[in-house]
Amino acid sequence: MKLYRDTIFIEAPYESLLEEAGLDHVEKVLKAVGVEVAAWSRTTDTIRVVLGEDNRWQGGCFIKRYHYPRWKSRIKAMFRGTFFSKSRARTEYDTLRRMRQLHVPAVRPIAYGERRFLHFVTNCFLITEAVPQSTSLVSFAVGAEENSNGRALSPSERHALIRSLAQQVRLMHDSGFAHGRLFWRNVILRRFPDGLFEFHFLDAAPGKRIWRKHHDQPDVTDDISALRTIAPRFCTRTDMCRFAKTYLDTQKLSRQHAEWLKRIEASSAQYHQHEQYRLEMGRLFYRHAQHLKMI
Repeated sequence: MKLYRDTIFIEAPYESLLEEAGLDHVEKVLKAVGVEVAAWSRTTDTIRVVLGEDNRWQGGCFIKRYHYPRWKSRIKAMFRGTFFSKSRARTEYDTLRRMRQLHVPAVRPIAYGERRFLHFVTNCFLITEAVPQSTSLVSFAVGAEENSNGRALSPSERHALIRSLAQQVRLMHDSGFAHGRLFWRNVILRRFPDGLFEFHFLDAAPGKRIWRKHHDQPDVTDDISALRTIAPRFCTRTDMCRFAKTYLDTQKLSRQHAEWLKRIEASSAQYHQHEQYRLEMGRLFYRHAQHLKMI
């Protein structure tokens, strides 16, 4: 008698595609290698997998896997609600769907699955459709820094990127949704030949919908604080002021705005150490990806 149970759900339009790619069973997804490691930690990993030959799927998909190899981690997850309710992957799937229903440009979730042993979650995963010709904001910034000393964009393109991101974050908040984990690594950037930029969001915190549309609301402030954490590493103070003006929809920052920005700066300090570590990890993954392209 099996003591574990596997469950997988695949959106109907993607069933045959994932079957062809060998990603239609939990065991296969957990053992998948992919063509690129996008992120890794002791208990999670994210890989990119190629799907089919159709140009529509040229970006492939990303598989984000959570692992609970020890009973300590399984029990900890149980107290976070996974024993009687959803796994973390299922929660992320539902959150992304809700964002898209609110017309927030989140990445498209296409499948999720889990393995339970005596009902304890031992593994779970989320599969999302990759945005073609895109990269995370961290990888883009690291690439600009390492390849051309931060001069990958012309001044006009740099201004366009900052304005586009500020406008997209404002639209997300105006839709009634706060991301909750709006770090650079969770922002996907797509650059077009005409100099325009498109952004998509991933890995949002569950249950972060807001109802009051005001820039001083705590949930919104947390988003801007998270976004600012590593901004001084790649952006000038003028860049950050330009972002603030666009986000706040003002030509000039008032004293009230300046006080708000000071609170943002102070709040972002709580994330600094962890995001610096994640930045260095992102730098390693970027170099690894560049090395693979040269082979």
